[in-house]
Amino acid sequence: MAAVLLSLLGLALVAVLAAFLSITAYLHYQHRRFAHLPRPEPFNFYFGHFSAIKNVIKNGKPLDILFIDWYYQYGPVFVVYIFHHHRVIFLDPKHTKEIVMNPNMYKPGMIYKKLGYVWGERFLGKGLLTEPHYEVWKPRRSLYDPSFSKVHLKTLIPAFNECVDRMVEKLTPLADGVTLVPMKKEF
Repeated sequence: MAAVLLSLLGLALVAVLAAFLSITAYLHYQHRRFAHLPRPEPFNFYFGHFSAIKNVIKNGKPLDILFIDWYYQYGPVFVVYIFHHHRVIFLDPKHTKEIVMNPNMYKPGMIYKKLGYVWGERFLGKGLLTEPHYEVWKPRRSLYDPSFSKVHLKTLIPAFNECVDRMVEKLTPLADGVTLVPMKKEF
């Protein structure tokens, strides 16, 4: 009985050690994949930048502040690790445009879903800007192409000018330089 228990304990220890080594090998592979990109410090091999992000959130600051600090230290492109997840952060408009416009670039659906519904309220919804899959986006975009022709847009200018004039008339009495005007109520 003791021999069986001892062999089961040894087997469990080997399984735990194998799992630990597998996780370590996977993390090493992920870190080597993005070794050419700058990686902000402090960095923990297993937890990544979790502690830095946790400290920022615990202090009540937005995460954007941390990313902007890292932008000034490491440049417009850097990689952030949280446990086994990695995110390549682009804070340069030129790079961002190239990634968004290139259909062959991977676009994480989780980020696009969050852009569609920020804080549980509809922001961009499910549309052209928040569709990560090129196969779905392309037919939708082709439906909108005729609407952006120069001839069609010229016909919309008078209607646009009329709406802007009405808005200026409505907002002019409120523009005293002191009063805050909640624009959400105005639309």
